[in-house]
Amino acid sequence: MTLLVRPYSLFFQLAILCLLSLGCKEQAQSQFTQEASSAESILHYEILHPVQGVEPKGLLILLHGRGSNEQDLTRFVRNIRQDLIIVSPRGPITMGENRYAWYQMSRENGVLDYEEQDVLDSTDDIVKFTLLIQQQESITDLPVWVAGFSQGGVMALGTGLNHPEIFDRVLCWSGQLYPEHLNTLKFPKKQTQEIYISHGNQDNVLAAKEVKSNVQQLEQLGYRLDARYFESGHTISQENYIDIVEWMRSH
Repeated sequence: MTLLVRPYSLFFQLAILCLLSLGCKEQAQSQFTQEASSAESILHYEILHPVQGVEPKGLLILLHGRGSNEQDLTRFVRNIRQDLIIVSPRGPITMGENRYAWYQMSRENGVLDYEEQDVLDSTDDIVKFTLLIQQQESITDLPVWVAGFSQGGVMALGTGLNHPEIFDRVLCWSGQLYPEHLNTLKFPKKQTQEIYISHGNQDNVLAAKEVKSNVQQLEQLGYRLDARYFESGHTISQENYIDIVEWMRSH
């Protein structure tokens, strides 16, 4: 699912979470220790560093939607902020030429069917990948953002919320929170994450009512978040885009 934003050709950026502690990050690195020696050995990716002379203020892990690839959103985000190291990994499942996904899914008669194990495997891959990028770039002291559109939004929201010790800011565009992620949440006593969720009320791919239900569930658990709804479909409208710009630049 390729993101369309008008009137400009787009590429995205994000923000959310204040670091818990160095100890928590070291614990996360230990938990996800594995034999891979580089991020590339887990997921192919594209990386954009801040423009010359600009000190990086964070790491953004940017997750594309189903049927897209690692080049879909990077420059759009660069247009929003130039002080982030933007890393966009490619989904592990090949759908066709230059088309990838994070998990297998189908929809029949309005009923969504997806491979639960794919979701869990991709969650682990994103965590391992992020930790290796931090090490390779020598940026373990910078805030980490994770953001995504559609299927990438599903992965960003679920992975980010389940790993607040790693991800400081979480952005979900036209995605939702799957039960596999919701049921494993361990809400911290003090919330340090910053969370942004946006969705179109006319979305015919993922109904807004599902997302609003997720938001209500998270608020009942005690999460504080920014949820925004727009009169658009499964895309990022111009109004939504402006809101994303304002949110990312203010965090």
